[in-house]
Amino acid sequence: MKFTVAILALAGTLAYGALSTTNTVAAQGKSQWDGVYTEDQAKRGEPLYGQYCASCHGPDLAGGEMAPGLTGGEFTSNWNDLSLGDLYERIRISMPQSAPGSLSRQQNSDILAFILRKMNMPVGQAELSTSTDELKGIKFLAAKSRKLTDRFLVEARATARCSGPSASASCPASSNAAPSWRCPWK
Repeated sequence: MKFTVAILALAGTLAYGALSTTNTVAAQGKSQWDGVYTEDQAKRGEPLYGQYCASCHGPDLAGGEMAPGLTGGEFTSNWNDLSLGDLYERIRISMPQSAPGSLSRQQNSDILAFILRKMNMPVGQAELSTSTDELKGIKFLAAKSRKLTDRFLVEARATARCSGPSASASCPASSNAAPSWRCPWK
């Protein structure tokens, strides 16, 4: 009985967490994982990067003596959970180092699209905006988020197939279930 109550409490906690996460994900809106630039835009950004950025950040975007890399774990960690608007503004105001703020908004947007392509971010159907306010609505996320609601539903369905110690091998709890365990959804 205590075990069943514990399972029901855990299921309730998971459901609450999944619903709370759904609202958070919805509130966050888009991220760079949603394909926010076009291939043509990234192609336009490549020669601009070579001309204005590569001397400091390296031709492979790995960084140099005085400038950080623009790809990889350290970069994604530093920018995680900020917006593309924040990154765009950093580029627009302070780059290139030899002439900060000298590039047009379109050039900065094209360079950012090139950086996203080099990070293997998905290509989209619309070009990356040149509006900082619009770019503020796009989160930069280090890893592609997995919707907890989808995972919760899959796990709940799998658990619902379980029927205690005689559960099939596909039951996630069958290998470590207590002998008296019964699926609370049966």
